[in-house]
Amino acid sequence: MSVRITSLVNYLLNVPGPIETIFKPRQVLTFQYVEYDEVINDERIVELIQQERILTEDLESQQIVKASPPSIDNMLTRWDGVGGNRLQDSGIVVEDNGKTTFPGSGAIPDLFTIDPTANQWASRGAPEPGYVATIRGSGTENGLFLKAADNPGTYPIHIEDDPSTTQFLHMEHDGLLGLGTVNPHYGIDLARDAGNSCCINTAKGLFLIEGERANDAVSVYDRAGSQTFTGTVTMNLDTTSIIGNLYTLASDIVTVRTAGRYLISYGFVTRLVSGGISCVEGDLQSAPGALFLDVRGAKTRSWVYYANSGASLSIVKDVVARERFRVQLSRVYGSATCGLIANAGFLLFVRLS
Repeated sequence: MSVRITSLVNYLLNVPGPIETIFKPRQVLTFQYVEYDEVINDERIVELIQQERILTEDLESQQIVKASPPSIDNMLTRWDGVGGNRLQDSGIVVEDNGKTTFPGSGAIPDLFTIDPTANQWASRGAPEPGYVATIRGSGTENGLFLKAADNPGTYPIHIEDDPSTTQFLHMEHDGLLGLGTVNPHYGIDLARDAGNSCCINTAKGLFLIEGERANDAVSVYDRAGSQTFTGTVTMNLDTTSIIGNLYTLASDIVTVRTAGRYLISYGFVTRLVSGGISCVEGDLQSAPGALFLDVRGAKTRSWVYYANSGASLSIVKDVVARERFRVQLSRVYGSATCGLIANAGFLLFVRLS
């Protein structure tokens, strides 16, 4: 298909007429027209503008955009930033299937590649077959650098399977690393299955343990014994006699870092400061969430009279990770002012499984 154009374009093409010109689809037309024409100081100044256009299949004209130098196929363009009217290659290649490549420099291979067809991306080279993400280093270059927030509850690294049933690698904000567990309590904790682990402790070296765990006990006690009360107090716990990596002690509260089944024991010894016979009740309380609640089956009593008197209790409890514990003492009968004995009140945890 072609079109016959006569004298209308003679002027535009700067061709003497009258003539007939035949144009075909995809043919480039060059137009030249006067942009500026003025006589200054007896000198005529004429500025000519030349424009190229191309005919479509429907013989409609479209303006041709020029790149300098000529562009490379599939490469994104950008303005040259000088004259503002020319395009140049950006170096970023987008193929017909959407694969996008950001170039490197010098001997460095492609800086970044996204391949939507294979659902892969890579840095510094081609994606490794069978892997979603690839980062390549060369020479003396380092590989991957991560900076994460150092706040409780944040995890710099966590890797698990897609159904979230198998934990591959987990790092706590304080640097404890778990392989196969999300509750590491050693420098490196390798958990094979429930109750069996291989542990590396920075203080004590390597532990290979079958069926039990190393250093999974804590004992804290009231060294001062200076508390007196007529109502309810939280028993002072200020000193540790045995401390394991599973636990922390702060403000009379023991926090258990790792879930499991524990033997928990506590005790206290009271004295009569003033007044008559009275009864002191002890309650083990825990906070798996925000609030402290009495632990069922963990209440005991001691009668206070002229001599010192005490009580203790042990239970087995399933504990969730980061559950907190404390001991509360209350005068529930009588009018005495009660006090505690130094080095007598205690709270003890031993992990069973």
